[in-house]
Amino acid sequence: MVQEVLRLVDCELVATVVRERLMEAFIYSVAGIIIGGLITFFVSRHYYQRASEELRSEAEKLRTEVDRARKHTKALITYLEGSRVIPRVPTDAQHDSIEQQNIGVDRVMESDEEMLPPVTEQKDPPTDTEREG
Repeated sequence: MVQEVLRLVDCELVATVVRERLMEAFIYSVAGIIIGGLITFFVSRHYYQRASEELRSEAEKLRTEVDRARKHTKALITYLEGSRVIPRVPTDAQHDSIEQQNIGVDRVMESDEEMLPPVTEQKDPPTDTEREG
């Protein structure tokens, strides 16, 4: 009977030790997950903010380039309209194009031909024999 009691006490002791070890492993796992999550959060946040700043600066550069290209495009359209290479592009009060016009190569070639002065045939001056006759 003493052996049975010792076995029961031994089993309870083993069960208690196992429970304590499992609880300890669980606590370390949860702590590791929380610490890993915090590290991931702060590292991701740092790179996200840096990427956002870079994106803002690139977007601002792109805006200035687009504005500059828009000015050059408007100037080019004005020059082409003035030289009658393209028909007048209707604009609103801010001088922005109202409708989009696609100008193909064929249209530009036609316009070049329209702009050239008409070709007239020049006759050679009469020779001496033709004047006498």
